[in-house]
Amino acid sequence: MSRKLRALAATAAAGLFAAVLAVATQPAQADELVTHHEFQANCSVTTHRPDDPIVFPGLPGASHMHTFLGNNSTNAGSTDASLKAGQTNCRTPDDKSAYWFPSLEFKIAFPVSGDMSRVRLSSGRGYTWHYDFMNAWDGPTLQALVSHCVNGGLQCDPRGYDQYKPHRGAALGPDHRLPR
Repeated sequence: MSRKLRALAATAAAGLFAAVLAVATQPAQADELVTHHEFQANCSVTTHRPDDPIVFPGLPGASHMHTFLGNNSTNAGSTDASLKAGQTNCRTPDDKSAYWFPSLEFKIAFPVSGDMSRVRLSSGRGYTWHYDFMNAWDGPTLQALVSHCVNGGLQCDPRGYDQYKPHRGAALGPDHRLPR
């Protein structure tokens, strides 16, 4: 190996060592790098039905089975108005939206024979997963969460708080409502 090449390799190794040492000795902390633009809608399951108010509106039983979350009144005939008049089990009381996705049913006989490592889930054409949503958020509450979390580049919980950037505060109060 030539003298110049050895000197270059030694310099690179020393630089790499210094960089690793600098990272290893610094305390972990949240940075201001924006990696998310989201807030969570934390809702529980309400029912399972073969309905889809977007794809088959007003046609109960016309769809494959879905698992519904959030608004307790969701069915094939749901509209924006019916959802806003309904009740929610979402953590944020002003989120009366309906959320749903295909229900999963597994029927496995034990002992399982064959190689299960190649089993894949799919929905629709190709290998995709989908979920649907009908918006019934209170307008000012939704706007506060979008402005603070989505536009602010945060990964927020249902209250609009990013645990990795606590100095940014929360969009909603402790009761998950807009501050009064």
